[in-house]
Formats: sequence, C-alpha cells, structure tokens
Amino acid sequence: MKTTIIYSLLSMLLTSVVNAECYVQASTVGTSAGALEQIADVQNWPVGYTNGKKKCIVTFRGFAKNKWYNGTGEYIYDNTVSEAQACSMALDVGKRSLVEQVFHIVIRSESQTVCSDFPQPELRAKTKVGDVVKLSEVQPMPGTKPFGYKNAECRWFVESEMVAELHDLYVYKGIICNNVKTGIWTVMDRF
Repeated sequence: MKTTIIYSLLSMLLTSVVNAECYVQASTVGTSAGALEQIADVQNWPVGYTNGKKKCIVTFRGFAKNKWYNGTGEYIYDNTVSEAQACSMALDVGKRSLVEQVFHIVIRSESQTVCSDFPQPELRAKTKVGDVVKLSEVQPMPGTKPFGYKNAECRWFVESEMVAELHDLYVYKGIICNNVKTGIWTVMDRF
C-alpha cells in the first residue's frame, strides 16, 4: 500500500513538471582586463555627413603595456549636439575600441533554467530610477550576489541598449531593492 501511494505521488509530481513551461534566464557581460594609461596627440576632424548630419573623426595615441598605440573613433551627430560633445564621444568610442584591441575581453556568462506554470516573464527594454519591477523582468549581473541595504534586499542588474550614433552596444548597470515589508522591487539606481 505504501509503495502504491509513493508511486502515485511521484507520478503526479513528474506530470506537473512535464506540463510546466520552462525558459532560460541568461546574462552575459564583457569586461576588459586593462585600461589605457595615457592619451596623447588628440586631433579632431569634424566633417560633413549625409542628411544634414555631421561626423567627428578623432585620432589619438594611447599608451598601454609600455607601448604607444594609434587609435581612432567616430561619432555622427546633428545640430542638437555641439562639435565639442561629438568629438568627446568620438574619443570615447576610439578609446573603447583601442582597449578591445590591446587587451583581452573577459566574457562572463551565467544561465539558469526555470520551470513554471506561470507565463514566461519578459525582460523590460528600459528601466529608470523609481520603476517598480518584478525580479524576473531585469537581467541579473553575472558574478554578483544579493546584498542588504537599509532593511531591504538589493541586487545588481544590467541592461543593454544599442546606441545607433555610436554603432555600439552600451551596457547600463543598476540596483534594485526589495522592501521587506511590501515585497515590491524598485529600481534604486541605473548608470
């Protein structure tokens, strides 16, 4: 009799897991293993571009690993951005590109499979400070652990956004905290 009950319970448990929807939560972040120590010989070349836009091309030299490297960056802009701002953005693009060439990029990836009868959660495209979110709506930052702050459980998250003007993917970092009394997750910071 005991054996029949145990088999029945196992059968019911397996049936409920088989019927559950499963999805994978994954998070991938790339970081460089170094930085440029010095920038020199910066030259800005603002030029015309199509459809009334302009482009700033920046050339420079970057010092890393006891050696000078040539770098270049570009930024396309319109009249809502000053030439100085555009050339500064072009320099940032060039520095990131040079760091990627000189140093190895470390990729950290984590994934977990979740099975549930509830609908599959969707990642939010973009959050802002003060947004109320579900934990499953944000992408956890790899290699981080939950931490406590002012009687709340907090976690790091990341969001990526394609910046068309830079022709680059930008990764934002953020912190969400869960108020212990209400159980609500709120975006506390995003940068």
